Amino acid sequence: MLKKIWFDHKPKTAVATRYIQSTANQDLAWMAKQPFHTLTVDILQTQENILSQCTPNCRNEIRKGSKIGLDFYAGPAKQADGDFIHHFLSTKKLGGFNRKYLGDQHVVICIASLHGVRLATHLYVAPSHTSRARLVYSAVADPVCITTQAEVSPQRLIGIANRFLHFSAMLHFKARGLTVYDFGGIGLDESDPKIKGINEFKRSFGGSLITEYNYTPLWVYGSERILQRLLGCLRQCRQDTSTH
Repeated sequence: MLKKIWFDHKPKTAVATRYIQSTANQDLAWMAKQPFHTLTVDILQTQENILSQCTPNCRNEIRKGSKIGLDFYAGPAKQADGDFIHHFLSTKKLGGFNRKYLGDQHVVICIASLHGVRLATHLYVAPSHTSRARLVYSAVADPVCITTQAEVSPQRLIGIANRFLHFSAMLHFKARGLTVYDFGGIGLDESDPKIKGINEFKRSFGGSLITEYNYTPLWVYGSERILQRLLGCLRQCRQDTSTH
């Protein structure tokens, strides 16, 4: 089983260990190094300062969430959380949910809901040896399935809940003594409108762009590249078949 180590300052060559977002920039024998870009918010500052760094629209959405009575929950990951995230990912064709996170003691689930109806869910890793909470999964409900009454449309309610959840999670982790909120990556190539839209959403909270590094054993890195190419060929074949 491949071991994952988050935010390590001194990664080293390892046969079965993947270092994720290491703060060290060095070359290691038999390890593939890949830069990872992400956006982080300093949550050590006051609540008012965190909010002030958001764009006006983002601040209004967060306040709107409080006004209409959104509820915030944070706790360990449960089966229902994994089901919710998996449904969202599969609907958007973004792959599946890694259920190993359900048994991880460093995982925190945060939920925004209204009148008992789950609107948005975030899964974070917050390793005990660090002062950072890092977003791994973000999932929202299908607006068509929203039955709870609110003064805004289901589509806007989902957007409000997602922003409210990010901000509430920042305050939750701040109260736990953490100092950094990590949005879990940002794409530098914005030629894809979807990536650009996601980036703009994350940047609306302010924050700083940083570069860290992922280190993967070469045998794992090579195997994953081959698998990605095979899956890409398979998808292309299916598309070609469907057009004939």
